[in-house]
Amino acid sequence: MLVTVKGKLTDNWAPEIIRRMGKIAIAFAQLEWAVFVIAKRVDGTMKMAEFAMEHRGKKHRGFQQWCDFVIKKSPDNPNLVTQIKEAQELAEERNNLFHGIWFKEGASDQLRLFRIPRTGQPHPIPLDPTYFAALVKRIRSVRDSLLVQRGPADFEWKGDSV
Repeated sequence: MLVTVKGKLTDNWAPEIIRRMGKIAIAFAQLEWAVFVIAKRVDGTMKMAEFAMEHRGKKHRGFQQWCDFVIKKSPDNPNLVTQIKEAQELAEERNNLFHGIWFKEGASDQLRLFRIPRTGQPHPIPLDPTYFAALVKRIRSVRDSLLVQRGPADFEWKGDSV
């Protein structure tokens, strides 16, 4: 499908939108770390430093791969699986914002944000600070709920502060 957008690129965005995009970026980076921590916990074979070093420099595992790893290793923990799936949905929303087309519409001079996904129909994203604030809140909530999860009951967490 060919999609065209008629408008001009601009850097003239509301300060509140820019500020909230920064909060989304930071909160999501922390969520990515939380998913990595959970992957380490459900793996349950080594401490954080060892786990991080073991996976450093190997085939890169990104956020989605770590989510899939946790889901696969946690069939007996539906709460954790639900939280990881919510994290995946949040990743999609975050990607829509960070990889969307931000532009000023030619005819109306209205500022717009459009996401053109790999598959499916393009769709507008509201440039509403309330939407951005709610997204930050949801990302932080999932991050925090993940970080209180523990790994297998038979694994000792000596010296692991994360």
